Amino acid sequence: MPNRDIIVIGGSSGATAPVKALLAAELALELASEKRLLKKADADIEAGRDRLHSQEQRLNSLRNAGHNTTEAERLVGLMTDTLAQWERHRVLISERLDYLERKTSGSDQG
Repeated sequence: MPNRDIIVIGGSSGATAPVKALLAAELALELASEKRLLKKADADIEAGRDRLHSQEQRLNSLRNAGHNTTEAERLVGLMTDTLAQWERHRVLISERLDYLERKTSGSDQG
């Protein structure tokens, strides 16, 4: 990646246009990347919920059959905790995406 400071220090009034174009291109790439991450997070969460539901059904079947369910219960707990972490991560991705969209529209100057 070019050193932006060198381009800006040049002092020519036209030097900032290429920098702004470069920054806009980088922002567009980051925005696209975050959108992909959000889509993947949504798919992962949906698949995780499906796996958790299946494991809960297995746990209930084991319990109804009178089997020891200690490990199955532990697994359900771990899966529930993991899913909660994925959902928190999704919130972070969504917040970053909102920030980048505001920045792209020019309403956020920081």
